[in-house]
Amino acid sequence: MLLSRLMPGACVAIFLAAPASAMDLKAVQTGQTQPLALQQPANRVSVETVPSTRLRQGYHSIFYTRDPASGAVTLTTTSRQPYAGHDTAPVTALREENAWSMQQGTSHMQAAMQVDHLPWNGRMLIGRLMNAEGPVAILETDGNHVTSSVNAGHGPQSVVSGAVYPQNQIDYSISTAPEGMITITVNGTKNMFPVAPAVAAHPVWFEAVVGETDALPARKPDFARATFFSIKADHQLR
Repeated sequence: MLLSRLMPGACVAIFLAAPASAMDLKAVQTGQTQPLALQQPANRVSVETVPSTRLRQGYHSIFYTRDPASGAVTLTTTSRQPYAGHDTAPVTALREENAWSMQQGTSHMQAAMQVDHLPWNGRMLIGRLMNAEGPVAILETDGNHVTSSVNAGHGPQSVVSGAVYPQNQIDYSISTAPEGMITITVNGTKNMFPVAPAVAAHPVWFEAVVGETDALPARKPDFARATFFSIKADHQLR
């Protein structure tokens, strides 16, 4: 099983999709970073997980490509692919291989991305905080803005969390604090959500996602695509 709890006191960071000049390949190779695995559709009937070790060997597929010059990663998903787990429509995700608890300390994921192609309804999943029961927080595009939806034990909450910049540029971050708070920032706009103790104690992980938000009929093929220029995560865990 890929997901396992981080050891207390761990301090790790992801630098997976940053420009090549900014990547610390030595840190990746020596295991000083939190690795990301790829979750993608497979054979239209299942979901495949590609571990970080294989991604670093130059892996690519119709759902995942990486620009060797810039280091940017492009994720794609299509309406004719299978659904996975708690998803109601297909997704392709870069997900942390290790789970952690909000109560362990402060955690933060930041991504800089560009929307390349929206599905027919103009809505695309772009980021999530997940646990084994499903999404705790999700970010999705909706027209010219991004919506955050959080289910952290106090009932579902959904807010407009920021505008999409020109050329479909989006910078977002998801942060958690042990005192029980999720902070979501999109293109400079910040929103904070309280977290119930039972949710804060559950193992969670970050995901950078490209996904559709509604199932589509097979007669109407469609796809969603985005390029991530950087994905960074930090964990200050006790």
